[in-house]
Amino acid sequence: MEESLVQIVRIPVSEWAAYRELRLSALREEPAAFSSTFEDSLARPESFWQDRLTEAAAGHSCLLFARCQDRLVGMIGAIPDGSEPYTAVIISVFVARDFRGRGIGTLLMDTILKELKVDGFRKAILSVNAGGISAVNLYLKSGFTITGQETGQMGNGQIHTCYRMEKNLGDQVKRIS
Repeated sequence: MEESLVQIVRIPVSEWAAYRELRLSALREEPAAFSSTFEDSLARPESFWQDRLTEAAAGHSCLLFARCQDRLVGMIGAIPDGSEPYTAVIISVFVARDFRGRGIGTLLMDTILKELKVDGFRKAILSVNAGGISAVNLYLKSGFTITGQETGQMGNGQIHTCYRMEKNLGDQVKRIS
């Protein structure tokens, strides 16, 4: 596969089923990487998935997808952190197994960080299972630093150590209203 065949896109609400399928794949393949469970997400109604895409389209959150031809093969999201001004929380980072090792995670992360900076965010934070070496390495390579750790139950039902990581995006506010 050539990298030029992968595009980072936003998807319309009408493609909610493809988003749902990708998210369920993420939770099924990597349950220790997410706090949500496959079972809970499987039970969510169509409106849940549609609302997530509607919120992103309205600018209340950000959801980006990696698309290869007609298939969604990766995703990343960001939401404002309610407790820290000008801070975004990176969420839902995932690349399908058969597309890993091709730079798609880096492409997703680079794209969302650029968008967050343009939108006026000064810092990005995330939480990652410390046992997810590939994910931790992606975030370190993207300029995040480990600022703490905590334990929590992940989607596989087990308690894991998670790193809190952050990246300074700059101090200039460029928000366009």
